[in-house]
Parts: sequence; C-alpha cells; structure tokens
Amino acid sequence: MAFVSWLGGISALGALIALIFIVIRAAIYGDPTAGWPSMVSIFLLIGGLQLLAIGILGRYIGRIYLEVKRRPMYIAREIK
Repeated sequence: MAFVSWLGGISALGALIALIFIVIRAAIYGDPTAGWPSMVSIFLLIGGLQLLAIGILGRYIGRIYLEVKRRPMYIAREIK
C-alpha cells in the first residue's frame, strides 16, 4: 500500500508542476490549444490525489486488520 501512496503523491506533484508550467506558458505565449492541456493536468491532479487517498486508506485498514487479530506485539521465549 505504500507504493500506491507514493505513486499517487508523485502523480499529483507531477500534474501540479505541469499545471503551473501550462499557466505560465499560456500567460507568456498565449494558448494555441485552448483548454486541452489544462484539462488533462487537472484530471491527472485529481487522479493522483485520489490514488494518494486510497493508499493512505489502505494502510489504515491494514493496520486495523492487524489490530483486530489481537496478536501480541512480540513473543517471549519461555524460560525452563
């Protein structure tokens, strides 16, 4: 589940950088294809944030599952 969290975070960060680049490029040079690059970047940003949230939720549910099994944190060796 940590892989999913990292993948979502990297995807969201990449989309945010691309969105900033697109806004700066549109402000300086104009926007030859109006709407398409910014829409794709926003979709990737939302998808990355959702993937990040699913990864965090998966880790949380995994820890709940381990806690519900009520196993001891460690097993001590029996002294004879």
